[in-house]
Formats: sequence, C-alpha cells, structure tokens
Amino acid sequence: LDLGDNSIVYAVKEAVNNQGGMEESLDIAIKILASNLQIERDELSPETEVLGNFPEFNSLTIVGIVSAIEEELDCVIDDDEISTDIFVTVEDLANFIESKSEE
Repeated sequence: LDLGDNSIVYAVKEAVNNQGGMEESLDIAIKILASNLQIERDELSPETEVLGNFPEFNSLTIVGIVSAIEEELDCVIDDDEISTDIFVTVEDLANFIESKSEE
C-alpha cells in the first residue's frame, strides 16, 4: 500500500465535509418545514413524505418555505426552480437546499 498519494485522504475529507453539509441542509429543511407546517421537528425525518401528507401544505406554505430558504441561505430562488419534486420528502427538500447552498 503506497501512502505517498494523498488523493484518497483528500477524497475522504471531501466526503466527510459533504456529509456535514447535507446534515446541515437536512436540519434547515426540518426547521423550515416544522415552522411553516406548525408541527414539532421530531415529527419529521428524511423519509417523511411532505406532499399529500399534511393538510396544511398548500401554495401559501410553499411561498413561506421558499422565502425561509432564501432568507436562511441569502439566495434567490427563481420560479422555474420550484417544482413538486423538491417537496416529495424532507430529504428531497434538503437536497434542494444543499444544491442552493453550493451556488
């Protein structure tokens, strides 16, 4: 085993850093959803289905969620970036948040 090549070390560090970013994005998604749906954070997990699962989830909720993401990340979300795909599960919303935080 040749340890002279540090590329593996860098790859592992990058994977760990990316995981940390995803955990942060998941935390942001849960915080924003819980606030906008007026539920407890512990009612949400990455696998929780959002669309069709909460009667409170409607167009006004989407506006609130998008506004909260923009404020949290200090970014702008264009209308064409908003689709039902990002609201299927909590994890889908976290993935969207992660992609916006990398911009």
